[in-house]
Amino acid sequence: MRYKYTLTVFILLFAAFSTVAQQQINFSQYMFNLSTINPGYIGKHEALSVTAVSRWQWTGIEGAPKTQALIFHSPITVPNAALGFQFVRDEIGVTSNSDVIFGGSYEIKLGSGYLSMGLQGGLQILSNNLQDAYVLQSSQNDFAEGFTRLVPTVGYGFYYYTHDFYAGISSPFALQNSIEVDGVVQYTQRQHYYGTVGANLRVSPEVKIVPNVLVRAVEGAPLTVDYNVYFTYEELIEAGLSYRPPESVSLLFQIRIHPNLRFGYAYDYVINSTLGRVTNSTHEISINYRLKLILEKFH
Repeated sequence: MRYKYTLTVFILLFAAFSTVAQQQINFSQYMFNLSTINPGYIGKHEALSVTAVSRWQWTGIEGAPKTQALIFHSPITVPNAALGFQFVRDEIGVTSNSDVIFGGSYEIKLGSGYLSMGLQGGLQILSNNLQDAYVLQSSQNDFAEGFTRLVPTVGYGFYYYTHDFYAGISSPFALQNSIEVDGVVQYTQRQHYYGTVGANLRVSPEVKIVPNVLVRAVEGAPLTVDYNVYFTYEELIEAGLSYRPPESVSLLFQIRIHPNLRFGYAYDYVINSTLGRVTNSTHEISINYRLKLILEKFH
C-alpha cells in the first residue's frame, strides 16, 4: 500500500510541477463567470455575485487534484466601476496552492457596446510537504525538506460586449515567479494569456444558444483551445457541452432554483488515452448567489 501510494505521489508531483509551470487552475464552468480568467469581467453579473466552487479532478486516483474557490464581484457606487475578490485553494499530491486576489474593473462606451478594463493583484501561498513522499527509510532524508512561500501575483484583462457578442483578452497571472530551495528551482510560474469570443444567439423568445471559444497561451507550453456551446431557457436552465482536446469532454448544467440562487454541475469525461487508464472523470459543483443592486450607470 505504501509503495502504491508513493508511486502515485511521484506521478502527481510530476503532473503538479508540469501543470503549475504551464497552466493555472481550469474550471469547467468558467463560461458562466469569466472573472476567474479575466478581471475585465468583474461586475458583469450586474449584481452582487458570490460563487462557491468545488472541483474533484481525476476521481479514483489517490492524491488527485482538489480545488475549492470563493469568488465575489459586484458593481459599486462609482459609475461604471466594480470590485472583486477571489480565494482559491488547490491541492495535488503533497503540494498546495492558495490564491488571495483582489481586483476591479471600469467600463466605457465603445461603438455599439462597452469595453471593460480590469486589474487584479494579490498573493499566492505555495506549499510542498516533500517529507510525505518516500518509500524506503534510507531515502527519507532526500525528501525531508518541504517549503512554504508567498509570491505576488498581478493580472489584467479587457472585455468587450454588446447585446449579441462578447470578446476578451487577459493575463490573470502576468508575473513569472520562481521559488528556489537550497539553490534548486522547485516552482516556476509562466505568463498566461487567455482569449475568448462568444455570441448570444436568440432562437426564440425563451431559448438562447451561446457558442464560445477559449484560447490559452502559456509560455513554454502548446496552445490549447476549448470549444463550448450551451443553451439557456428563460434564464432558468443552462446546459451544454465543452470539448477540451486532447484532455476531456464536459457536460455542463446550471439551474436557477431561486430568483437569487443558482446551482451548477459539470462532469468531465477523460479522453486522454494515458490518463484514461487510471481515471475517467472529474466532478465540479458550484453555487451562485446574486443580489440585484440599484446603482446608476453612466455611459
